[in-house]
Amino acid sequence: MHALKLSLLGPIEIEFQNRPFSGAPHDKGFMLLAYLAVEGARPHSREALAEMLWPDLPAERGRHNLRQTLFRLRNLLGNSKVGNFFETDRHRIWFNRQSDYLLDLDQFTHARDVDTASLLRRLNLYRGMFMEDLRSETSEEFALWIEGRRTQTHRLMLALLEEACTRFESQNETVAALRWAERYVDLAPWNEDGHRRLIQLLAKNGQRSAAIAHYHAMVESLDHELGVTPSAESRRLFERLEQTATAPPNEQADKHIWHGGNNPGLGHEYRQITVLRCGFGYQDIDDPEAFADAVAEPIALAARTIEEHNGWIAVARSTGILAYFGWPTADERATTHAVRAAIAVASRISEKTARSLSIGIHTGPIILTNETNRPDTIGLTTDIVLRLQISTPPGIIAISEATRRCIRGHFELSALPPLTMTEQSRPLGVWRVHRDNQGVLMDGQAQKPPLVGRDVELESLLDDWTQVQSGRCVVTVLVGEAGIGKTRLLQALHDKIDRPLLRETHCDPLMKQTPYHPVMHFFRRHLDLPRNYPDTLVTHKLEAHYTSFPSRDGGGIIKPLQWLLARPSDEGLSEHSASTHSGDGERHQLAEAVASLLETSAQTTPLLLVIEDLHWADPSTLALLGYLTTRLAQSRIHMCLTMRSTACLPNNLLERARILQLKPLDLSASLQLTQRIAPPDKTSSDFALVIAKQSEGNPMFIVELTHMLHDDALDDTLPGKLQELISTRIEQACEDKPLLRAAAVIGREFCTAHLARLLELPEATVDEGLRRLSQRHLIERSSDDGPTYRFAHALVHQITYQSTTRSQRRVMHRQFATLLQNANDIDAGAIAWHLTETGAYAEAIGWWLKSGRNAASLAAYTEAVSHFERGLQLLEHIPDREAFWETELDLLIQLAYPLAITKGYYDSKSERLYRRALEISKRHAVEPRHGLALLRSYWFGASSRNSFSESRLIAGRMIELAESVHANVFAALGHYLYGNASLWLGDFHRACDHLQETLSRLDHKDQETDHFLRNDQHFDITATGYLGWNMWFLGRIDQALRLTQRAVQMAETRHHPATLMAALATYIGTRIWCRRSDEVATAAQRLGALCQEHGFRMWGDVGTLASVWATAANRKSREGLDDAEAAMNRATALWPGGATGFQFILVDACIMAGDSVRGWRILSQAWKTMQATGSRAFFAGCKLAEARLLALDGQNHEHCLRESIEVAQQQEAHSLEILAWGDLHETYHARGTVLPETHRQRMRDTLSRCSGTELAPELAYINRQLHGIA
Repeated sequence: MHALKLSLLGPIEIEFQNRPFSGAPHDKGFMLLAYLAVEGARPHSREALAEMLWPDLPAERGRHNLRQTLFRLRNLLGNSKVGNFFETDRHRIWFNRQSDYLLDLDQFTHARDVDTASLLRRLNLYRGMFMEDLRSETSEEFALWIEGRRTQTHRLMLALLEEACTRFESQNETVAALRWAERYVDLAPWNEDGHRRLIQLLAKNGQRSAAIAHYHAMVESLDHELGVTPSAESRRLFERLEQTATAPPNEQADKHIWHGGNNPGLGHEYRQITVLRCGFGYQDIDDPEAFADAVAEPIALAARTIEEHNGWIAVARSTGILAYFGWPTADERATTHAVRAAIAVASRISEKTARSLSIGIHTGPIILTNETNRPDTIGLTTDIVLRLQISTPPGIIAISEATRRCIRGHFELSALPPLTMTEQSRPLGVWRVHRDNQGVLMDGQAQKPPLVGRDVELESLLDDWTQVQSGRCVVTVLVGEAGIGKTRLLQALHDKIDRPLLRETHCDPLMKQTPYHPVMHFFRRHLDLPRNYPDTLVTHKLEAHYTSFPSRDGGGIIKPLQWLLARPSDEGLSEHSASTHSGDGERHQLAEAVASLLETSAQTTPLLLVIEDLHWADPSTLALLGYLTTRLAQSRIHMCLTMRSTACLPNNLLERARILQLKPLDLSASLQLTQRIAPPDKTSSDFALVIAKQSEGNPMFIVELTHMLHDDALDDTLPGKLQELISTRIEQACEDKPLLRAAAVIGREFCTAHLARLLELPEATVDEGLRRLSQRHLIERSSDDGPTYRFAHALVHQITYQSTTRSQRRVMHRQFATLLQNANDIDAGAIAWHLTETGAYAEAIGWWLKSGRNAASLAAYTEAVSHFERGLQLLEHIPDREAFWETELDLLIQLAYPLAITKGYYDSKSERLYRRALEISKRHAVEPRHGLALLRSYWFGASSRNSFSESRLIAGRMIELAESVHANVFAALGHYLYGNASLWLGDFHRACDHLQETLSRLDHKDQETDHFLRNDQHFDITATGYLGWNMWFLGRIDQALRLTQRAVQMAETRHHPATLMAALATYIGTRIWCRRSDEVATAAQRLGALCQEHGFRMWGDVGTLASVWATAANRKSREGLDDAEAAMNRATALWPGGATGFQFILVDACIMAGDSVRGWRILSQAWKTMQATGSRAFFAGCKLAEARLLALDGQNHEHCLRESIEVAQQQEAHSLEILAWGDLHETYHARGTVLPETHRQRMRDTLSRCSGTELAPELAYINRQLHGIA
C-alpha cells in the first residue's frame, strides 16, 4: 500500500497511511496538493501558485497563505517521516515524483490496455468528473485548468467505454457489454451513437421491451434537453425493433452455421419456462361489449405490470392474459418474477376489480423450434396453467406444485385442494400465494440447511467481526457461483455473533438500470412503504421516523431520502435520467445521509450490513458503496457483500475489501450435507453418494436434489430451481447453443475433432466456437494444451443434453456411433452407449459385451459389472431374445467373476443369473468350453452358499470334462478349485496334491488367451498362495511363509488388483497362525488401501479384521473389536462360505484382548457356519480357541485340548496339533504336574515332521519348552 493516495476522478478522496482526510473539496491545502501532484512534471513559481489559489488577496498575503498551507500539509503528511512529498527552493515548489504516492489520474491516462483486465481496471478508476465535488472559490486560471482536465479525462473515458463495448460484444459477452454501454449513456446522454449501441445490446440480450422503453426515454430526453428529434438512423433502429416484436432473440442464430447441413434440428430445444394466466370474471355483465369495456383498463395495467417483471405477453384479450417468464431469454429468477408479477397485478388494480381476478401459474417444459417465433401456446404446460386459472376462485393467486418447488422459502403459501386432470396420472398439487417474503435473508424463519465444510471461511468472517468491534469498518466480499453458500455462510455468522444490529438489502436483475434500487428497497421495507405510496405520505413517514434521529442534522437525512423515495419509480427511471433530472448535489447529500445513518447506528452497537447479489447492482449504488467505505473507515461496521464476480466493483471499493472466494465443497462435505438433510428412509450411502457426486460440491444443488427425495421425485428430471439457474447460464452461449447441444450428445467430455466430424465442419470453425463457450465458462479444457474439452459442471451438461429434442438426440447418437466405429482406436463402451441411446438395442448388446471384457481386463470390475448388466437389460427389450442366446450366455458367464469381486461371492443375484445360464445350456447345444465356464460359476455358488463338499464334486466334474476335450487350462483350473475346496474341508494332503498339480499344468499365457478366463484371477498366483497356507497346516512353516510371500510378489509384477488382494489374504492368514503380528498389520493396511482404491468390498473388511487382530496381539487391547465385529458380519454376508475363517480371526483376537463374552458369541457362530459349509479346516483351531476361552474364564478345558489334538492328528495338521499339545503342557505345568512322557514323545514326533517352526513364535516357544530351554 502507498503512503499517500490521491483519487481525483470523481469525488475527491485523499488518504494518508490508510486514513482518509475529510473536507478535501473545501480545503485550499488539498487543492494545492492535488494541483502539484497532477502537474508534477515541472516546478511552479510561488507567486503563480499564490495568485491562482488566492486571487483576491495582495501578493504578499497570498505568499504567506501559501507558506502556511505548505507547512500544514507537511505536518499532515508525516513531516518527512515516510518521505518528502514536496521539493522547494526560494522561488519554486514542485511535487516529488519519487515519493511513495499513488495518483489515479496517472493510472487512468498512462496505463496500457494489454488485456481485458487492465482495461477494466482503467474503467473502474473513473468514478466521475475530475474533482467533481470541488466547492472552494478559485481563480479563473484554476477553473480553466479544472475544466481542461475534466474534458480530457471525459473524452478518454468515452473512448475506453467504446473499446470495452466493442471488445465484449465481439466475445459475445453481451451482459458485460451492456454494463459499459449503460455507463457510456450515463456520461454522454446527448450522444445518439451510445443510445443506439445500448438499444441494440438490450435487444440482443433478449430485453426487447427494455430496448423499446429506452428508445422512448431517449426521445423524451433529446426533446427536453436539446429540443431535437432522433436521427433517421435511430428511427430506423426503432422500426426494426417493432417489426421483430414477436421474434425470439435467437432467430439469427437459427441461421448460424451450426444449424446447417447435417443437423438442422439443433435449433430445436426444450426449455423450462413459467407460464402465468390471469383472467377476470364479472358475473353480473352479460353484454360482451360491456364486458370488454370493463376489463380493458385492468388488462392494460396487468400487461404493463407483467412486462415490468420481465414477462412476455403471448396473448392479451378481454378474456385474460397469457404470459411467459424465462422466454425469449432464459431467466434464473423466472418463477420468482412470475409470482411477484401476479402479486403486483393484484395490488395495483382496484379493490373491486381484484375481487374478480384469478391467476394461475405453472412451471414446465416447452419446445422451441426454428419454424415458430413464439413458445408452444397449445402445449401441455400451457394447457395445465389454463385449467389451473379457470379452476381458481376469484381473488386468489394459485400456483402448481412444480412452481412451488422453484420458489420455496421466498413466499408465504398455503395448500389448496389438488386439481384432477384426466391426462395426468396423479392430481396436480396446488398452492395459494399470500405474500412475498423478499428481503428476509438473514433473520428469516425459513429452515436453513446445515452449514458443512465452511469452518475456515466462517472463522475468517469472525476474525473480521473482531476487527469491527475494535473500531474500524471492514468490507468482506463473498465471491462464488450461484448456490455456493454465500448467504448461508452469512446467516451462520449472524447466528454466531449473537444476532447483532443488522441491516440488509439485495440487488435485482430487473432493476440494474434503476439508480439506488437496493437503497430504495431497504428503506421501503424498513419503513413499510408500499410501492405506490403517495409522496406526501412518504414525507410523513420519514419525518415520523427520522426527525429525532441523533445525527448532526436530522433534516439533512430526511430531504435526501425524500428525494430518493418520493420519485415515481414506476416510470422505470434510468441511470441517465437520474443524472439528468437530479444534480450531483442531491447525490452527494444522499450519500452523506446514508453514511450518517449507518455511522450513528453503529455508535452503540456494531453493525452488520449485508448486500446480496451485488453483481446486479446499478452504477449509482456501486459508487455509493465506494464512498461509504472511505467515509465510514473508522465506524464499527462490517459490510458483507455477496456476488459472483468482482469485475463490477469500483477500484476504491475493491482496494479496501477482503475477497473471500468460496470453492465447491469436497466430496466428504457434500456427502455429509446430503446425509444430514435427506429423509430418514433415504440416507443410505448409495442415495447420498449419487447426489453428492452429481452436485459437484454446490450446496444449493445438494439441497434441491435432496428435496426431490422428500418429494419422492428422484428421476432424470432436475428440480425447477436448478433448471432455471442453469438454463440462464446456457443462454449465454447465444448463437453457439447448437454447438453446445451437439457436444452434450457426445458426452460430458469431448474433443474438437469428434465434434467437427459430427457436424461436418472444419475443426478451426468448431474450435473458435468452443473458445467462445469456454470464455463464458460453460465448458473448460480438460488439459492445458489438449484438444479435449469438458462441460464446466455435470448439471450444465445434463440440462444442455435434455434441452435437445429426443428425435434429434437419436439422430446424432447414431451418427456419432458410426463415426466411432470407423475410428482407428475403437471405444467399445462409447459405441455401446450411443447405440443404446439411439434405440438400436440389438446392435448395442454386442458392444456392451466387448466393453465389459475390456473393463475386466483392466481390473475395472465395477465398470465391467455395469457393462455386462446393461447388455443383459437390453436383451429384455429384444422381441426375438432367443436368437441372441449365445451372446446372453457369454454375458452371464463373463459377469460371474466381476460380480463376485465387487458384490460378494455368489449372492442371490449371482444365483439367479447362474440359473438363467443353466437354463440356456439345457435348451441349446453349447460348446464344452461354455459348459466348463458354467461349472466354474456353479463352483462359486457351492463354495459360497452350499458346502465345500459339493464344490469339490463340481471341481471333479470339471477336471473330467476338461480332460475329455483336452482343455488344459480348464483342467488346471479344476485342480485348483478341487485343492481349494479340499483345504477348507480340512483334507490338507489332498489339497496339497491338487494345488501342486495346478502349478505343474497351468501356464499363465494359456489363461491370458482363453476367451472365458483371461479376465479372471491369475490362478497360478492364487494356487501358490493357497498352497502356502495349506503348508502351514501340514507343519511346513518355512514353505508356507516362502510361498505366500512369493504369491504376493508375483501379483505385484502382474498389476492385477483382485489377484493381489487374494494373495494378501493368504499371506495374512498364514502369518496370523504364525503369530507374526507386525507383518499382519502392514499387509492389512495395504489390503485396506487397495480395496478403497478399487472398491472391492469384502477384502476391505478382511483388512479391518486383520488390523484389529494385530492390535490385540501387540497391545492385548480391546481397541477396535466393535469395528472388527461389524467388518466380520459384512464379510460373512458377502462370502458365507469363508465365514468360519473370519470368525476364527475375531475369536482369536478376543482371546488375546481378554474379551471372553464376545469370544464365546463369535465362536458359537463359527460352529454353526462350520456345520453348514463343512469348513473343517478350522475345527481343531476352534476347539483350541474354545479351550483358551474356558481357561480365560477359569474353567476346566483339558477335554477341548484333547479333542483338538485328536482332530488335528486325523487331518495330519501338524501345526495345529503342536499348538494344542503346547496348551496341554501349560495346563499340566499350571497344576504343578508334568505331561506324561508318552505325550511328550508324541509332541517330539510331531515336531520332527515339521520344518521352520522357529519362524513361528508360538511354535518356537513350545519347542523350547519341550526341550527344557525356555
